[in-house]
Amino acid sequence: MPKIGDPRAGLQGHFRYSSKGVARAQLGPFRAGRPGAQSRVARAEARYRRYQMQELRPCLSCGTCCFSTLLEYVRVDGRDYSRLGTSAQTLVAFDGHRAFMKMANGHCSALAIDKRTGEFVCSVYETRPQICRDLGRGSAECLGELHAKSERSTVELSRLRKQ
Repeated sequence: MPKIGDPRAGLQGHFRYSSKGVARAQLGPFRAGRPGAQSRVARAEARYRRYQMQELRPCLSCGTCCFSTLLEYVRVDGRDYSRLGTSAQTLVAFDGHRAFMKMANGHCSALAIDKRTGEFVCSVYETRPQICRDLGRGSAECLGELHAKSERSTVELSRLRKQ
């Protein structure tokens, strides 16, 4: 179940979450074999998907997934490094045989923050590492990032605007 402060917390009475973060409607006193039970599940899941997408900010006004206090946050493999091309030399840091995107001011160094518009733009979006490509907006991983560190992007934007 979601914890206090989780954007899904208002739906606790309607949903149960699997270990992968997938919402499943709770049937309560109804059983799957009873008439109308399947349609109730389908309606509840559709309602959750609509709620989930309404609550999410567009990626350009979020940037939460790019923030971390860890220096070894975004792993870069050989394919990612070659895909980054010439920008790889300035954006990738090596730790022994492992490579990671460099971090600057608590976020990925490829993240460009426009303090005037409040947009968070990946400067290497077309060639970004595979781990960034795999993170889908509204996925369980995205919701986990938002739950754990949603205020970091807002704090950084406020800091930049004060300068």
